[in-house]
Amino acid sequence: MDTTQLVLSAQEKDEQAVKELYYDSYRQAYTVALLMAGNGDDAYDIMQESYYKAFTNLDLLANKAGFGSWFNKIVILKIKDFLKKKRGIELFFNAANLPKEVYEGRKFCPQPDVDYSENAKLAAQMLGTLTAEQRLTFAATVLQELSVNELAETLDVTEGAVGNALNDGKFALQVQSELLDQGNNSLPVPPEETVSFISFLLCRDAGKADVHEMAPKVRAAALGEDAAAEDSELKEKASGKVFKSKGQLIAVSAAGAVALLALVFCFIVFALPKITGRQNVLSSVFFQDKSNGASNGEITPETLIQDFEVAFKNGDENAMAELYAPEERTKQKAKGFGLSMIMDFVNTISKGTVDYEFTMEEVTYDGDSASAPLTITAKLGEIKLKDFDYNVSFVKVDGVWYIKEFEKT
Repeated sequence: MDTTQLVLSAQEKDEQAVKELYYDSYRQAYTVALLMAGNGDDAYDIMQESYYKAFTNLDLLANKAGFGSWFNKIVILKIKDFLKKKRGIELFFNAANLPKEVYEGRKFCPQPDVDYSENAKLAAQMLGTLTAEQRLTFAATVLQELSVNELAETLDVTEGAVGNALNDGKFALQVQSELLDQGNNSLPVPPEETVSFISFLLCRDAGKADVHEMAPKVRAAALGEDAAAEDSELKEKASGKVFKSKGQLIAVSAAGAVALLALVFCFIVFALPKITGRQNVLSSVFFQDKSNGASNGEITPETLIQDFEVAFKNGDENAMAELYAPEERTKQKAKGFGLSMIMDFVNTISKGTVDYEFTMEEVTYDGDSASAPLTITAKLGEIKLKDFDYNVSFVKVDGVWYIKEFEKT
């Protein structure tokens, strides 16, 4: 039966038609839900709520042949609700003019004798660094084949807002690839093929995803029966077995779920206003204290850098200035605390979410002066982008230690 006939038969409570609609539309939409929810159980719930809404509203679908696109839009709205209610994330799209064209990059052509599975983890990490808006628009257009216009109508935002979020996400993926290409950990394609390559991996693994059993509530609604069991009894416990393929792109393990929750919990640290005009949340990296037993409350060079790291991640210039010697504050604030090189670098990848890790070596003391080597590592998720090496000098004024200067080495 074609889609129109399947929908008409499903309206008549035909079990086979309901099953076919369910199985034909599950994999790609589930993969989008999984990318956004981060674990199999929540993705399953999103899908079942989506099917319940779809099967109880088939009479509202005027174009029966368009069931797939209609259902995908329902999934997008359920994901939006999930993010707001369960994650405290409200999608925010800047009003913007529609870009002249959606960036695609150069097309990737897979080699028939190459598996590419070993690249799946890195690709998943790269996707995980995108904002929720960028990741949703990318996944929905690639996997569900929704257009920018369809997404804009579904989310009730402008086409320009969706188009720019999509372009920003694709740009961020390519820039990450360019940076990774300078190191040892990189994708097996040139940066301009990054978007196409990650799209290929997503679609390949979505096609291999398991189709989980329909929840009793959904089945009952679709077939006009009474639900004899709780939905939770048949919920697929997807941790570690979301995909059948060994090299899956989005394998959800217990460790992965914990990491995602930690990332969401820490979503309050640093702002890159060029992306969305609001704060993006980064995972916090704690400074390794090497003060060798400084007493609680004592100000040392080590605790100064620890406090500076927190203020730097929060973008709090006043708090950073207060850590400098009084006579240095105005001058250091005016010259960006000597860290302008880092911010210039960040501006080149402002379409992604950057985190920082401060690592200071042992402090050398000379009376009321001190100094230590400091490395500030810029990261996108777990992906290391670049190290910035400094020598930090400290000065003691009236018995209190202050930062004097960051000098690039």
